[in-house]
Amino acid sequence: MRSIRSRITLLIVFAVITSIAAIGVIGIYSIKSYGDKASDELLNLTCETRQQTLDSYLNSIEQSVDVVSRYATEEMKGLSDKEMEAYLEKVETLFRSVASNTNGIMTYYFRVSPDISETLNGFWYSKYGRVDFVKSELTDISKYKPDDTEHVGWFYIPKAKKHAVWLEPYKNENLNGSKMISYVAPVYWKNQFIGVIGIDVSYEMLRKQMEYIVSFDNGYPFLVNEDDVIIYHRTVESGTPVSDISSELISSKLSAAKPIVIFDYEGVRQRAAWSMLSNGMRLFVAAPETEIDAGWMNAIYVMVAAAAVILMLFLIVGLVTVGRIVKPLTYLTEAAKRIDKGDYDVELDYDGKDEVGILTGTFRQLVDHLKVYIGGLNDMAYKDALTSLRNKGAFDMYVRDLDDSIAAAPEGGKPEFAVCMFDCNRLKEINDTYGHSKGDVYLKTACRLICEVFRHSPVFRIGGDEFAAILQNDDYSNRVELCREFELRSLRITEASDKPWKEINIASGIAIYDPEADRSAYDVYKRADRLMYEDKERKKAGIVSDLIADIISDEQED
Repeated sequence: MRSIRSRITLLIVFAVITSIAAIGVIGIYSIKSYGDKASDELLNLTCETRQQTLDSYLNSIEQSVDVVSRYATEEMKGLSDKEMEAYLEKVETLFRSVASNTNGIMTYYFRVSPDISETLNGFWYSKYGRVDFVKSELTDISKYKPDDTEHVGWFYIPKAKKHAVWLEPYKNENLNGSKMISYVAPVYWKNQFIGVIGIDVSYEMLRKQMEYIVSFDNGYPFLVNEDDVIIYHRTVESGTPVSDISSELISSKLSAAKPIVIFDYEGVRQRAAWSMLSNGMRLFVAAPETEIDAGWMNAIYVMVAAAAVILMLFLIVGLVTVGRIVKPLTYLTEAAKRIDKGDYDVELDYDGKDEVGILTGTFRQLVDHLKVYIGGLNDMAYKDALTSLRNKGAFDMYVRDLDDSIAAAPEGGKPEFAVCMFDCNRLKEINDTYGHSKGDVYLKTACRLICEVFRHSPVFRIGGDEFAAILQNDDYSNRVELCREFELRSLRITEASDKPWKEINIASGIAIYDPEADRSAYDVYKRADRLMYEDKERKKAGIVSDLIADIISDEQED
């Protein structure tokens, strides 16, 4: 007969064992699920973060080539040797500026098709083995067959595909067999193939970009192009089909709804997160499943040994850990939302030494790079290349801001401003007679005078030979004196000049904003433009304006 003590003891033991067993089963299941989810999230987070960094880097290369190729298409005027020579000089100047602001470039080039010109073949700059870019001798395409990828693949592949392409890594025999990856765009004008514009990036630079990706001790990244061919892998040669690693990695078997793929490689079960880059390539971040699962497996062994205590500690430590992880991740999420809306002035103060701290630091660097890159794009978009003035796009933005000021002003408090328009007479004659370089000198001289006289006003180049200044504050108040000074200095410069392109022959017109007559700043601009053309016609007809007549009269009296 069992005693009550025994029964209670047995009941307690049974209850404890049952409880521990139940907690153990639940704990094992929970830890496994949490471990799988956390490791998958870490893989995905690592992959997505590096995908953004790689996209930023590769996009900087693509955008550099695209900017130059669009410019080359827009600036093409004709196929004569004279036109081609001036055209190539413009493209070369822009490309030099773009290349100097793009990291990791080994060479940049514009190769004109032999069908277009036998003498003007383009240009090729390389800094292979050098600190700065040096103009190098162009490859003689006629010496190689179109399928000779290592010598002329950069020319014939984009020509055949008729769109910009990333070439598979190859050994460029034109640079002593240096391994590189290239982005090349074909240039067409009136449906005629003109040539190719491209940038070569050292494969070593791509390798360094990939080496920044760390996922577990034995984790590794690899990059696959749109044709399911390996671009980078730590142990597999580039150019190898991804199916040689695993058929599970082929693009047709991947689903965007399942960013984690499981596959066998060299007899080891692997798990990988993948993400699509903006150029169509796919980035994989993989690690052995044994390493991924090691964390939660060890936790299970400890829990079996001391389930009740470990469960308690796990809950406490887990809650604290999750709280510490979630807090900075929440900040990162909010920062990402702000960046998505165009606000790059985000503050990320978390400086922990853990993975989240590293992620925060990487994200902070990414934001800084984006701010610099977007700032550079704004400079390119709103600055005139010849005069360094703000261009037509910047002028339109300024006019819109004036319209906003007009709309927001209280009754009786409309802003005071005037628009002064300038047109450089005889520019076409100077270009045709003395060359475009002398025309550029003429435009720069005119620009300098306008900026010196109206030095407190924003000045814009809004067309080939047209400039505009928006007069406000002191310049608005002194507009008559400034216009008189402008005409006087124009006369003196013209009298002192010994060359036509050093003269100042500018038609001008100024219009003042009238709240009663003008509904917008654009109305003032149109009126100033009309007055400028009237002045232009008077000067063509040899009629001296009242302002110039007064100046001449004053000088004669002096």
